[in-house]
Amino acid sequence: MIGGMPERGRATTATEQAWMVSLTDLLALMLTFFVLLFSMNAVQFANWQPVVSSFRKQFNPSAAPVEARPVTGIEARQFVAWGASLDYLAAILRERLSAPEWHGARLSRLADRLVVSLPADLVFDSGAVMPAPRARALISALSEHLAQLGNRLEVAGHTDPEPVSGARFASNWALSLSRAQAVAEAFRAAGYPRPLRIVGYADTRYGDLSPALSAEERQRLARRVDIVIVAESVEQGDAG
Repeated sequence: MIGGMPERGRATTATEQAWMVSLTDLLALMLTFFVLLFSMNAVQFANWQPVVSSFRKQFNPSAAPVEARPVTGIEARQFVAWGASLDYLAAILRERLSAPEWHGARLSRLADRLVVSLPADLVFDSGAVMPAPRARALISALSEHLAQLGNRLEVAGHTDPEPVSGARFASNWALSLSRAQAVAEAFRAAGYPRPLRIVGYADTRYGDLSPALSAEERQRLARRVDIVIVAESVEQGDAG
């Protein structure tokens, strides 16, 4: 106040700026109104697509082209359901078993199943029941592939006709069952998630070996553990 008179210049300025508060409130209400309208309507993406494409071409003119190429070989196999065809599965396993570390393993394609035969000297040390460390790595790799199947698996132990020596096992039956159980436990340790049927046949399947095999190979393969992959149709029949 100057000489008892009010400072009219400052009062006038404050009055002139007061309308901005009301305008701000009005703009806030309008924004809220339009947000509500937008939220109550679905966005038409088809109408926006040309706009998005235009901006993409404008601001990214040197985008790297994507080359389309056919999927072949190993890449194509990764998308096929293994359990859909035993013939397909046989081709995959035959390729796996051809590696040097699987030397001596055999694959048999029967009418209703596949059989992976692992000779005892490939899996066990002489006279041992638990798989050797080198064999555990092989079993782990096999388990990883077979875990993708929905088919039932059986683990079957076999021996040759010669009676067991020593007091550790009462018979060939006990030896074959113990080795089958040890391989099944190795599958479990490798993370195989489904049930496993364990069977000990002793030497009762010795006559099933091919007579075309040499005597040495026949004797070697008689002492084995079979991984049996049962066809899905057989499982359905068992369930019925």
